Amino acid sequence: MQRSANNNNGPLKGVKILDLSTAFSGPVCTTLLCDQGAEVIRIENVGMGEVTRYSGAGRNGMTGLFHLANRGKRSLALNMKSARGIEIVKKLIIKSDVVVQNFRHGAVERLGIDYDSVIIINPNIIYLSITGYGPHGPLAKQPAYDNVMQAFTGFADLERTVQSPEPTLVQNMVVDKVTALNSAQAICAALFARANNGGGQHVQLSMMDCAANFLWLDSAMEMALPGEGTVSAVSPAKKANIMHFKNGAASISPILDQAFHTMCEVLEVDGSDPRLKTSVDRIRNTDIHNAIKRQWSENALLMDIDQVIDKLQVRNVPCAKVQSIVDLVEHAQSKAVDLFQHTIHPVMGEFIEPRPAALFSKTESAIGHGAPTLGQHTDKILEELGMENEIADLRELGIIQ
Repeated sequence: MQRSANNNNGPLKGVKILDLSTAFSGPVCTTLLCDQGAEVIRIENVGMGEVTRYSGAGRNGMTGLFHLANRGKRSLALNMKSARGIEIVKKLIIKSDVVVQNFRHGAVERLGIDYDSVIIINPNIIYLSITGYGPHGPLAKQPAYDNVMQAFTGFADLERTVQSPEPTLVQNMVVDKVTALNSAQAICAALFARANNGGGQHVQLSMMDCAANFLWLDSAMEMALPGEGTVSAVSPAKKANIMHFKNGAASISPILDQAFHTMCEVLEVDGSDPRLKTSVDRIRNTDIHNAIKRQWSENALLMDIDQVIDKLQVRNVPCAKVQSIVDLVEHAQSKAVDLFQHTIHPVMGEFIEPRPAALFSKTESAIGHGAPTLGQHTDKILEELGMENEIADLRELGIIQ
């Protein structure tokens, strides 16, 4: 068991980020950077604070969802609709390297903290704006959430299968998270550019753009090749499926020649037809190949999954049993690489969470301290701004919490 703490040795040590974002795309982005050493101040509204504080499973008034999207940060509870609240925001912007915001269209302009206003007080700022549909166009002013963007960008449509022809949402906040990953990468790229030429810049990302880029690689197919002469094909992802055994299910990819013939041997199917010898042969003889795969599936229903997986893995055929995230936590491979860590959150108590994915040989990444309670660091942050004599008045006026 270990208590999570600030990461003072990460590759982003010394980078100061002001997080004005809400929900998940922005907060997850800044958490990734926080895990890598950045100092992040999260501003929330006085009163209830961020609505995601109350989403998902939790204990003692704190949810795991909020912690995972906000660990390692400091919380300042502030009334940003007040002039004095915005004055505090601007003081923080002056001291920051990065600002992240995903407000509704026009909100930062009304508050006077849009990019054009901010660069007057901090010309070296990296200012990241996350929107749903982008800064312009007929839908620019429309609000967007993960499920809405899944429907709009094609995720739900791509989940159709012959067995389940209706559009289906991916049961995961995939657009929010891919937007967060793009945002974190873009911030690091902008910081690198600033280090080279000394200038800040405005970085704009939309959930729509991030989703489209994520999907296009293996989903566009002939859509990416307009005009005559295009040979139609199915996405590699559509060719993959789940194979059912008498006591479980697995996903197997016998693509290479050695793997294909091993699969035939283990599942007791004759694969000696010369028209199936190589991957090129199998592509050219799709009907024969599909007949073999149907025989695999029929035979698998009569076989023990563990025996088959063992035989395939020992001969390096890519395969894995379908398992739950509970199984993943307990798997020997996860334990061998210390993927999951047991931490102590000051409010929730014991918590299980995956360590940061990137492993650095010199500048470590690490799980930050537990997500803060609302306004936990308000006084300390204001003291750092030299406003210690104003704290009582600001709290009495409802500017801070």
